[in-house]
Amino acid sequence: MFLTSTARFRIFRRRKNTRSTSLSQSTRNDLNCLVHSSDPILRKVCRFLHLRVLKSIDLAAFFFQAFDAEMQAFFKLHSRYLADKDSRQDLCVSVTLACRPTGRRFRRLIRIKLWSYDQLPKTADPGALSKLAILKFNGGLGTSIGMSGAKSAFEVKDGMTFLDLIVQQVEHLNKSQAVDVPLLLMTSFNTHEDTLRVIQKYDDHEIKITTFNQSRYPRIFADTLKPCPNHARDEKKHWYPSGHGDLYDSLVRSGVLDRLLADGKEYLFVSNSDNLGAVVDQKILQHMMNTGADFLIEVTNKTEGDAKRGTLMQYDGSLRLLEIAQVPFEHVDDFKSARKFKIFNTNNLWIDLKALRKVMTGGGMELDIIVNPKVTDDGQSIIQVQSISNAARKLSQICTMNRSWKRQQARQ
Repeated sequence: MFLTSTARFRIFRRRKNTRSTSLSQSTRNDLNCLVHSSDPILRKVCRFLHLRVLKSIDLAAFFFQAFDAEMQAFFKLHSRYLADKDSRQDLCVSVTLACRPTGRRFRRLIRIKLWSYDQLPKTADPGALSKLAILKFNGGLGTSIGMSGAKSAFEVKDGMTFLDLIVQQVEHLNKSQAVDVPLLLMTSFNTHEDTLRVIQKYDDHEIKITTFNQSRYPRIFADTLKPCPNHARDEKKHWYPSGHGDLYDSLVRSGVLDRLLADGKEYLFVSNSDNLGAVVDQKILQHMMNTGADFLIEVTNKTEGDAKRGTLMQYDGSLRLLEIAQVPFEHVDDFKSARKFKIFNTNNLWIDLKALRKVMTGGGMELDIIVNPKVTDDGQSIIQVQSISNAARKLSQICTMNRSWKRQQARQ
C-alpha cells in the first residue's frame, strides 16, 4: 500500500544497551541529516506531480519512506558492528584456528551434520514445483572480469548473457514440467538499469520476471566511523549495495514475500546469477518437504580452486558461515586448508517462505556481520559493513546438503 504525501520520517530511536553510545549517537544524527536531505527534493516532486497525477504523489512518498527504511536498517547494522567491536564478541576465529585439527575444540567447530546427495528421495512429486519460486542474487558488478556494469550482463556464449541463459533455464523448466515457476532478480543500484535492459526482450514471453532492489548503504570512514555521504543524492562512490544478507529484509520491504505467499509459493531457491550450474533439483525440493526443513544450504567438497570460498562450521550450538574476511591474517592458510575445512558454501539456498514470514514478523534475523575494508581512489580508508544471508540462525530447521557426489558425476 502506498503512503500518502504527508508521510514523515521517523527519528532514529536510541538502541538499548549499545556500548558505543557517543559514536552511535553521532551516526544517528548523521543518518537523520541524510534522510532529511531528501525531504525538500521530494516535496518539490510531490508538488509538481500533484498537477499531473494524484497517484504519483503516493509513489514519491513511497520512495521517500523507502530511503528512511534503508537508513533505519543500516543504523541497526552499524550499531551492532560498534557493539561487537567494543565487546569483541566475534567468532573467536583466531583462538579457534590456533588449535590443532586433532584438538577437541577444533573438532567441535567443524563437526557439521551433512546430508549426502545420494541419500535424497529417488522420486519427487512433480506437483511440488507449483509451490516453488527462483531467486538470483543480481547485485554485483563484473569488475573481477573487467566489466564496469552488472556481471550478469556479461556475454557468456554466442551473444547470450548470464541473464539470458538463466531465463532459458527457467523457461525450459516451466515448459518441460508444465508449471509456472516465477523468476526473481534481486538487483542493486549498480545493476538495476543493466538488468532491465537485458530482460526487456522477454516482456512478451510467458515467464514471470520480477526485479526488486536491495538496500543502498552509506560507506563509513575507517578512522571516524562516520558516513561518507553528506546528502542522499551524493555520488555512487559514497554508497554500496547492502549485500546478500539484506535478502530477507528486502523481500519483506518490497512486498515480494507477501505476493509469493499469496500466489501459493511456499519455497524459494536462491543462487548467484553467475552460477549457471545452480538449477532446480526436484529431489532437494522433495527433501525439504519431507523433512520440514526451514532452510537448506548446498555445499560441496573443496578443491584447490575453492580455497578462498566460505565454509560452514558449528559454533555455540548453531550453524555459522565463515568467510575469509572474518579470518585473521595469520590463520588464512588454515582457512584455505581442505584438510581442516573440507567443504565450501555454494551460496545455493532453499528457504521455506512460511517459516521466513514467521521469523520476520517476530522481529527479523540478527545475521552475522562481515566488515570489508577498502581504499578509495583518492586514498581514503573506508569500511563496508554487511550481513550474511547463509547465517539465518533463527530459522529452526536447518539442513546442509553435500552435492559433491553429483558434482563428481557431472565431471565424468
